Amino acid sequence: MAPPAALPSGISYVYNGLMHGYPASAVNSPSNLPVFWNGRGKAALVGWAYANPYMICRNGAAPCQYVPPSATCDSFAAGGNGQESGVSKNTRGTGYDVHNRGLIYGYADSSARWRRIGVYTFGLTDPRTDPFSHYEGRNESTLEWYDQYGCHAYLFRPDFDFSNWDPANAF
Repeated sequence: MAPPAALPSGISYVYNGLMHGYPASAVNSPSNLPVFWNGRGKAALVGWAYANPYMICRNGAAPCQYVPPSATCDSFAAGGNGQESGVSKNTRGTGYDVHNRGLIYGYADSSARWRRIGVYTFGLTDPRTDPFSHYEGRNESTLEWYDQYGCHAYLFRPDFDFSNWDPANAF
């Protein structure tokens, strides 16, 4: 077998790390929960995978699994694995205008859809479709959306009921 003529092209798709250890049967809204998306923007990844958002799990002796948001989320607490998550922004300066001012999401029900995001806009974005809350007129995000307690990335929570969302619970 001959080696490939060229290296594979880079991709920017990442997977939803909040799904780590979470049963697929427990997902509240599979048709709205992103599992794969362009989470690194135009930053190409070659030869490795990346979770975004990622779980914060500091206790290697305990399972690292999503815990729904609560006013007492604390990843430093004993056994606090999965109580918090974070979103990595594109640190390579290539931006998020990947597909005509939108991203492609692959959902837990195996569907895929393009969704507009707020690149090049000012003000708040829609937390149901855009993981980033501000772009300040640029292609780069400045802040991310989180639940009302600041525990998890708003759009990626597997227990979230997308049909009864309340924008007051996103910040």
